[in-house]
Amino acid sequence: MGTAKDTRAPAPIDPRMVRASQFLNSTCFNRKMPPMIQPVIQPAHWKRAEALRRRIWRILFEDRQQRLGQFFLDPGDHIGSERLITGDCYESVSLQTLDQLRTVLSLGSGMALDVGANIGNHACWMVQRFEHVVCVEPSEIASYVLTANLLSTRTRNWEVVRAALGNCGGHGRLEVASDRNLGSSSAIPTNEAEGEFPVYRGDDLLASRAHSGRRVDLIKIDVEGAEFTVLQGLRGAIATSQPLICIEALDVARWKVVTEWLQTMGYRSFLAHNPKLHSRRLSSRLKALCSGEYWTLSPLSGSFPNEGYEMVYCLTDSMAERFKLP
Repeated sequence: MGTAKDTRAPAPIDPRMVRASQFLNSTCFNRKMPPMIQPVIQPAHWKRAEALRRRIWRILFEDRQQRLGQFFLDPGDHIGSERLITGDCYESVSLQTLDQLRTVLSLGSGMALDVGANIGNHACWMVQRFEHVVCVEPSEIASYVLTANLLSTRTRNWEVVRAALGNCGGHGRLEVASDRNLGSSSAIPTNEAEGEFPVYRGDDLLASRAHSGRRVDLIKIDVEGAEFTVLQGLRGAIATSQPLICIEALDVARWKVVTEWLQTMGYRSFLAHNPKLHSRRLSSRLKALCSGEYWTLSPLSGSFPNEGYEMVYCLTDSMAERFKLP
């Protein structure tokens, strides 16, 4: 008796996987990693210690794509070196705070928007906690690595859009500030008919996606100075969904413009991490060193630190009532 022939059509190949594989197969990322070297000085705000340990790591490793666990990275890049040195996610304190806010505010059944997703440090965290994630990244290299990292999470609730967001549609080009920090690149609008990538209004982009009717729970923005124009283009989504908004704030003048605009949209609580080791009280510094708790989450004060804030959490009044600071 003969064996029945399987006539089922083969499973379709995900084109995202093909593009990511083609890019990553042209790089070397399979070298065996040595045991993790833990830094002696842990507090992230000690910039001299950070700079020293990054230089040491770059001397030890060539600038190649490598894979650490289930995450592709470049050990010569700012984010890559941080993940390798600490053995944890980049800006892990911010992600821990986001998780706390997400739990208290019961977020997750809606959509998360990652603007300036880079290689997926935050996006890979989001896909495990939100119903759907839209990642916007203009860099061709970063978008391929981002896709590979998202595919390695074995989830399908995400999409990568190689573009930039602004307050109007158009095209743009990428201005690379440092080849050691891919995330410091800026999207510059152009007047040309074509550019390196399209620029969309955020509201238009969300309306064009398959999950356009879904509520937006979280918007994370890391766009090297273009935060205000991104927010302007997302006015409709912000007014309708009132999402938790997380923004990198490095410049006091730009941040003032952003806060004034957000206040008109109903956001009046702005929280950030402040280093306990900067306390004037010696007892507070010693307690922080002994406990390993180097940061505290508190409302922004009138002063703006020279280095800015890696993440500011913007809450509406109703969110602030539900989230009680420790």
